[in-house]
Amino acid sequence: MLESIFGQDYPKSKIEVLVIDDNSSDKTVQIAETYPVTILKNGKGDAEIGKLIAFKKSACELFTYVEGDLIFRNNKWLKYMVRPLVEDFSLSASFTCYYSREEDSSFNKYLTFDPIQRDPLHRFFTPSIEKCIVEKREGYFVCEYSPGHIVPQGLCLYRKTLLLPFYEDKTAYKDRFLELDNLCYLVENGFNKFAYVPKAGYYHEHVKNIFDFLIKRKRNLVKVFLPDEETRKFRWVDLETFRGKLKVILWIFYSESVILPLVVGFIRAIEYLNLLALYEPIATWLETNVLIVALLKDKKGRVFLSKMINS
Repeated sequence: MLESIFGQDYPKSKIEVLVIDDNSSDKTVQIAETYPVTILKNGKGDAEIGKLIAFKKSACELFTYVEGDLIFRNNKWLKYMVRPLVEDFSLSASFTCYYSREEDSSFNKYLTFDPIQRDPLHRFFTPSIEKCIVEKREGYFVCEYSPGHIVPQGLCLYRKTLLLPFYEDKTAYKDRFLELDNLCYLVENGFNKFAYVPKAGYYHEHVKNIFDFLIKRKRNLVKVFLPDEETRKFRWVDLETFRGKLKVILWIFYSESVILPLVVGFIRAIEYLNLLALYEPIATWLETNVLIVALLKDKKGRVFLSKMINS
């Protein structure tokens, strides 16, 4: 990743790179020391804490994070992503999409049929990028969000000053960089326009196989969402409303039917001319049931379910 960053066609004097070491046991630190970077320690075993450490320590006007499984698609990534924010100060952040490589796993390629790798469950509960585009400009699109209608892509190039007040509130939030909550905060405060820059792009080895996918989805639920569930701003669905509960019931019915996701898989296979779309029923059923079991086994998950049922 560092090679991808420092290979950018962009003035090096304007790039600040902070590497957050979370007690790595490989050669991460040794490799990082060969580049002009600042190395900071986390040690909490929580990636979201590490991201916030970097956010607070960074000195630049624009901020983004890059995880170890990401690579910039080209050496003009920074130019493409920075340009909309320089041209239009009404844009609060810019974001891009994911692309597949030949060496990616078959399941990773399946997920990348969606520009931001939304799996079946996420596609059902969240809007697509296309549904939020309000204007096409040279080199990028302008997306407009509203509460409850936000594209779930928090991996953005942010204007740091817009987010600083969000993390100064110590009464509601722990020291964790909550990507999707960032978007909600910006939208709530009137910063609801974002630049979608598809020609920038990432190569993202999100998962090696379907089992890796299920482990990550369970981890995101138990380790990322549930700990701050009561104070989280981003909601995949409003479970306090009849409509929200009905949507969950419909999803479970759809998932457990198997045949309906299979039909969707065939339709997508025709759309993309690729049989990998037939992962659809398998991914749908497994993810739904793994998350249900995870909620039932976790204490906070059971409390969450109880509130959903009794509200």
